[in-house]
Amino acid sequence: MLKDRVLFFPQLCHSSVGCFRVCPHDALEENPAYVGEIQTCHLSDSLTLVSGKLKEGDVRTTAVIRRVREITSNDPLVLLDSPPGTASPFIETVDDVSLCVLVTEPTPFGLHDLSVAVNVLDVLNIPAVVIINRSEESDEHIEEYCSGRVFPVLMKIPLDFPLLKAKNNGDLISRIDPAWFERFKELGEKILVYTGEAL
Repeated sequence: MLKDRVLFFPQLCHSSVGCFRVCPHDALEENPAYVGEIQTCHLSDSLTLVSGKLKEGDVRTTAVIRRVREITSNDPLVLLDSPPGTASPFIETVDDVSLCVLVTEPTPFGLHDLSVAVNVLDVLNIPAVVIINRSEESDEHIEEYCSGRVFPVLMKIPLDFPLLKAKNNGDLISRIDPAWFERFKELGEKILVYTGEAL
């Protein structure tokens, strides 16, 4: 508060509308701002990719995620990909979902981030399953943690140079390797079972 006006920092706004709810005098009014864009690509008759792209330098990720969720709200099955971490973008992404698929790596940092995400999901009462990426022979601490929390590990993706090279080239390993196509197909079926959406 300055002597003659209120100083606002619009770039810090996360579009939660909490300020509108608590203002006792209805003194606020919305002023739309460009924070990013949504792109829609129909990959097939039954598959549509909706991408939210945040404006460079902006931090209001939740507004973009919220818009993606609005666009896809009437679709029977939606897969949402969250930014890493457990801050506001993660919360906005997982809010009211039927299942969260947590992807982790078998490192101390991976275990720490996994445990933080699990604690958030516990508060939100959202079930979860786990995929271990860059899996090696040292997965025991991740598996022990998941077993203790009763979170199934649905897949392990090995730390494999040809796989890494394919991913770094922008290829989908399920397209270049039929065995991985089958593994990801089985993974999709398992996820549907856990969501109660088995076809």
